[in-house]
Amino acid sequence: MVPVLITWDIDPYYQNELDKSIRLTIKLLKELNIKSTFFFTAKYANEEIIKTLLKEGHQVGCHGLYHDDHEELDKLPYTEQKQLLDKATKILEEKSKTKITAFRGPRVKISAQTIKVLEELGYNADSTIGSQRLDLISSNLINLGWLIAPRKPYHPARNNPYRKGSSSILEIPVSAAIIPFISTSLKIFGLSFMKSLFNILYKESKRTGKPIVYLIHPIEFLSKKTKFDIKYLIPSKRWLIHGLPIRHYLAGRKDGKETYLNKRLFQYISSKKDVKFMNVDEYLKTKVPK
Repeated sequence: MVPVLITWDIDPYYQNELDKSIRLTIKLLKELNIKSTFFFTAKYANEEIIKTLLKEGHQVGCHGLYHDDHEELDKLPYTEQKQLLDKATKILEEKSKTKITAFRGPRVKISAQTIKVLEELGYNADSTIGSQRLDLISSNLINLGWLIAPRKPYHPARNNPYRKGSSSILEIPVSAAIIPFISTSLKIFGLSFMKSLFNILYKESKRTGKPIVYLIHPIEFLSKKTKFDIKYLIPSKRWLIHGLPIRHYLAGRKDGKETYLNKRLFQYISSKKDVKFMNVDEYLKTKVPK
């Protein structure tokens, strides 16, 4: 079996279009019979949308409380992280009437303190780290921790989330082979490239059992074309939080192809022998590393 986890980050941007984009996502996943995990920014989560997702068999996870410039989990001290994530978890559990057990850090950032907080809050899994990912299309820029992180799911060390240890949290890395297996790569490099990248990950999974994890945002299905602006090239402190702004230009488009491209990619993935789409919780119920 080759586990494939299609995961969705619900960021708080474009609020007036966000619910519409999630409904389009639900329709697409139903058509393709895919069960996914949706990581919600708690403060802006729509209770009705959450109930619809759960009814369709999807999983709701946590993507932080505000997803704002302050919520930098690679830098915040334990006390602040505990307050933020405790509140976020309670909000999502109240809206979903379920136990929230899966997490992804805002802007794919975590720290040893995050792992400690997740353990204390009763989480089972995190899917933030992109093992062996090196690129400029991430808000994390060049994260050296990613380069040394294990490729297969692992329990992090309590003092270093990029090393194996004895934490009860299972880290399920977002897939990468230097280039990340994410929707932005699909928009920049195209469908043929992403099929080739998937084939590399597929062969690895057949050999090692490593799950293939794809990251995407529903709002991309309604994304607006980004115009080039010279300010994208002017250094700014915001680069340290949001990454290089040129990435938004490279990935920005509004030509109706986002849904089409992802659908074609998902169909290609499902055509492969032994592929099984699942959410994080379903993956945890399979045989995972001890």
